[in-house]
Amino acid sequence: AERARVERRLASESDPVDVLVNNAGVGSAGPFFKLDPAGEQRQIDLNVTAVMQLTRAALPAMVKRGFGSVITISSMVANQPSPGMATYSATKAFGALFSETLFEELRGTGVTTTAVLAGYTRTEFGEHLDDVSLGEPPGIAWMDAEQVATHAVSSAVAGRALCVPGALYAVANALESPLPRGVRRLLMGRLSGFGIDRASRR
Repeated sequence: AERARVERRLASESDPVDVLVNNAGVGSAGPFFKLDPAGEQRQIDLNVTAVMQLTRAALPAMVKRGFGSVITISSMVANQPSPGMATYSATKAFGALFSETLFEELRGTGVTTTAVLAGYTRTEFGEHLDDVSLGEPPGIAWMDAEQVATHAVSSAVAGRALCVPGALYAVANALESPLPRGVRRLLMGRLSGFGIDRASRR
């Protein structure tokens, strides 16, 4: 019901919305076969279905006016398999590809979509993950939410399809992009430590 209320607000032509930010998201951590199916479904409902439905509600009025922007907060994990966060990484991959595809569909309309591949960001997000340790990244890997938001808005204003906030993540994105998918998959599996042997012992 609340989502429908937001959809109606986004679709208003008399009181237009210039910018939609798809920022709400939730994640889970741990071996997929041990996670609560209902929780995984709720994650898809929020990270995928809400993004699709709210974007669909906003675009017609934006296109009619010839102005508007949709910013979708994705993640660096959208670029590669992320053992231990299977559903989360898949939903973020959806958000990024969905946004980039719409960018091309909307070319020439005056409306843009920007996918934000955010890295580790200090928010309350981590407090809602399952109690499974994925390891603490080094301090240099963390960004403040305000920094990420500034990069995202600047990229949207500039009409860019993709935003990778932070020099560290921009370099990482550039380095990992040329790697074959099989190499990325193997590398992330080794780095995560969430192989079947570890999973079976938890």
